[in-house]
Amino acid sequence: MRTDVISHGKNDQMMRLALELVSTELKRKVTIPALTGSELKQLMMWLKALK
Repeated sequence: MRTDVISHGKNDQMMRLALELVSTELKRKVTIPALTGSELKQLMMWLKALK
């Protein structure tokens, strides 16, 4: 099983979610999906990087 491809896809998904959360011009509701602990940690790292 190729975990590098899966992990890369998850990274892109977390980056997109973080961008939606910090985007000020969208002003729309953002639904956060159920996340595992590692996904939440990755999302928090993206949010910190985008600050």
